[in-house]
Amino acid sequence: MTNGEMLRQEGRQQGLQRGRQQGRLETIEGFLRAGAGWAMIESATGIDEQTYRGLQAELTNGKKEDAPR
Repeated sequence: MTNGEMLRQEGRQQGLQRGRQQGRLETIEGFLRAGAGWAMIESATGIDEQTYRGLQAELTNGKKEDAPR
């Protein structure tokens, strides 16, 4: 595998991971808009509030890094 192919594969994997994280956040935000408490959200998603906040921060930081300079 060439360096370019490895970089493309790595980029695809990062994109998939970012998409999964965004989907998790959107699911949790839907629960929150519906008035669900964290006990229900954690039971349904397996993600607690602290992990949710970490995912939010990770995606926010990633967006800043992706922004053109």
